[in-house]
Amino acid sequence: MAVQLFKNQFILNLRVKPNARKSHLIAVTHEAIELAIQAPARDGEANDAVLDFLSDIFAAKRRQFELIGGLKSRDKRVRFSPETRFSTTQDILQHLQSLLQT
Repeated sequence: MAVQLFKNQFILNLRVKPNARKSHLIAVTHEAIELAIQAPARDGEANDAVLDFLSDIFAAKRRQFELIGGLKSRDKRVRFSPETRFSTTQDILQHLQSLLQT
């Protein structure tokens, strides 16, 4: 599942493509949220850029996101602890789908 709810926090399963021309949301599938990230995959630059990008698209503070898996992989797991606005996995998926349509 691309988004899971666990103990009032969301787990986002990501598929990241580094070295893109620009950072953007590619797709949302059943398995993962696919992102293109402009930063290269070296010295944690892409990981930092992923967290920055997520904070931008969710209009949340960066500290609400934590990389919990896939430190050196394109498949990553991120814990998202929203303060407001998102209460269900469906809320997050609808938000992402709305971003894809713009």
